[in-house]
Amino acid sequence: MKQVGSFLVFVALWSCSAQKPDLSPDQVRAAVQLAEMWGHLEASKANADSGNWAMALAHATHPLVENFPIVRPALSPESARNLEEALELYRMAVEKQDRFWKGAWFQAQMGLSAALTELLGTPRENPRAQALVVRALLDRFAGEYQEAWGTGEKNLAEYQDARGYLRVTRALYGEIGPQTERKDTAAHAVIWQGLNDLTASLSPLSPSTAPVPLDQVNERVRRIQAALTRVWDLPPQESTPEELLHMAKAKLTEALEAYKDGDAERAYEAAVGAYLNGFEGLERALLEKGAQELVLQVEGLFRELREGIRQNRPFEEVQQTASRLQKELQKTAEILQ
Repeated sequence: MKQVGSFLVFVALWSCSAQKPDLSPDQVRAAVQLAEMWGHLEASKANADSGNWAMALAHATHPLVENFPIVRPALSPESARNLEEALELYRMAVEKQDRFWKGAWFQAQMGLSAALTELLGTPRENPRAQALVVRALLDRFAGEYQEAWGTGEKNLAEYQDARGYLRVTRALYGEIGPQTERKDTAAHAVIWQGLNDLTASLSPLSPSTAPVPLDQVNERVRRIQAALTRVWDLPPQESTPEELLHMAKAKLTEALEAYKDGDAERAYEAAVGAYLNGFEGLERALLEKGAQELVLQVEGLFRELREGIRQNRPFEEVQQTASRLQKELQKTAEILQ
């Protein structure tokens, strides 16, 4: 019940804000990153509640390291600063196992609420933008779920990511559910029932076997996305594999050039963007083709690249990692042809 309450507080705060129409693609992408951050905070809280502080810290750290560099340019300086401070305070509270960690968690949620408000405005007045975010977040959920079980063995962190993303997806759709139902009762039934069924099946933090077979998850996600697209007249879904690969390679080149020029901050943001705005969008298709090892290899190299930049490693070392990544991206292109 406490988890449900956190959703209600978060969504209610967001719903009381002013309208902001006409979102750009960059704003939608940033909003999806914010939704992912929310999912990580939910996973972190669930682990902290159960006493698993190591996993709680991992999920608390992820939004700052992976998502925030993508979100920051889309926000006003004040909102970005407030969000970063709130996320860092929560991370520190979890790291210290502070008895007031729940207060820090709530403040981090407030920071996310303010950031989402700045990007999306009122969900009730701008439901189409919200539907875009929900549809994109479903892709993230399906990709994480497939990574969690793609090898037949459980990856607990990926499973908890998927579970967190799905809970957030359901909460976000709940805000536009009544409007969807008024437009198309049958479509709303497909969406709401599909989200409820998936959410109910992913309740445990650490199941021993996949609660739902991968093919069933993908089929349910496609049906929900198709209904959302039809009701809200959404544009074609995401970028093509070619566009995503081009984005990954371009951002990788940008990261290397910025690091060579001594701009570590811009290099880090570009490296994060190469993964989140490029390669991550390809993972689901790669996993469906059985390329689990390639996905893990590329994810590991991206982490190595980001860590090299953060630790101010010599340019030659960072360049070597980037070169290995370019080779793996070429393999990606060949698999997806």
